Amino acid sequence: MNLKYTLVAVLTFATFTVFGQSTNTTSAAVAYQDASSSLAYQKFDDAVKSYKEAKDLIDKAISEITAETKEKVESKAWFYKAKIYADYANALAMKAQMDKDTSIVAEVMTEKYQNETQEAFKKALTFDRYRGELEDYVKGQAGMATTIATQMYNQGSDEALLAAQQAFFGAGKMMEMIGVKDTSSFLNAAICAEKIQRYDLAVESYKILSAEGFRGGSSYSYLANAYNNLGEDEKRKAAIDEGLAKYPNNKELIIESVNYNLSKGNKTEALSALEKAIELAPDNKTIYFAAGSTLQDLMDADDSKLDAATREEFLMKAGGYYDKALELDPNYADAAYNKGAMYLNAGIDTDTEKNNLDLNDRENFQRLEKKANEMFNKSIEALEVAHKLDSKNASIVKYLKILYGKVGNREKQVEMNNKLKELE
Repeated sequence: MNLKYTLVAVLTFATFTVFGQSTNTTSAAVAYQDASSSLAYQKFDDAVKSYKEAKDLIDKAISEITAETKEKVESKAWFYKAKIYADYANALAMKAQMDKDTSIVAEVMTEKYQNETQEAFKKALTFDRYRGELEDYVKGQAGMATTIATQMYNQGSDEALLAAQQAFFGAGKMMEMIGVKDTSSFLNAAICAEKIQRYDLAVESYKILSAEGFRGGSSYSYLANAYNNLGEDEKRKAAIDEGLAKYPNNKELIIESVNYNLSKGNKTEALSALEKAIELAPDNKTIYFAAGSTLQDLMDADDSKLDAATREEFLMKAGGYYDKALELDPNYADAAYNKGAMYLNAGIDTDTEKNNLDLNDRENFQRLEKKANEMFNKSIEALEVAHKLDSKNASIVKYLKILYGKVGNREKQVEMNNKLKELE
């Protein structure tokens, strides 16, 4: 008798526990429906109050799940927690917009709240019973978020763009909950963030896009550029290195590598990247110009320890790169100017070497004099092009005056001297 009573008591207790948890889940569902109804009629205060009640009830129901009751109540509890948490956040956002009080959403903007929401969706989706309904719900919510985001984007103000960024990013995160990578939403979120120079927010989107292989290595170049705007050089380099390890032939990423190395004074690394970029973009005049400039910098550096053969090789290569840039764009004044300045410096160096020779070394004297004049004539050829494109540039006129004197063209030297007086 005592044994039978004990068994009855146990069964009664177990039933009571299940009933209690079912009641909490059911009560949460009822409160959720009330909240949704209030929200539909834009009764934001009533909606928020009911969603908060539903949230507290569903949290209680889930916290009381035991091994004995798990099978009967778990799927419904997680299903409602997912919807309640998501819609509560939406309701608070709507109320915050209406009241113009962003502090209202502080409760749901925490990492803890967002993690709990995602956990609820992940767990609810493991049950066949509610998966289809929940997937449709998420798609609907993400669609609404995208519509709102587009409206905010079109308004164009910084405040509206920030709201658009959050809505686009939120839509992407929602779709993640059902296993869909919505790259368009994350890209749009990044675009909004960059428009208001919130590169920290852009980074979050670009990290997701890079991990997904979006647009190949280009997404890594976007990430690296965002880090650059934040002044985070180490993270910028890490993004470049990681991207190049996966996509060694991506043109945008290679150019980003060039820019990084140039900004850090890593001329040799920059040159290597530029040569790779030329292979991938043989019709890009800017890359040829950058390659020529980099070689020129390596030759002109104060601490340059290049031997004569390497210096000659660099001079020939740089001249070829400038020529290619000018072939692609005959009006490329910077390329013509740099080429002229480079050969002027090379001619002066050769001329100095000649003047330091022993007076009896006629053979080397004549050889170096001929070479210097070749450099000066190449410089004149380039600077005359630069002068035609930029006739008011006093530096070009000054260099031409010097060069005409070096090669003995007195008439042109006088002409440049008069032009220089006019410009000064």
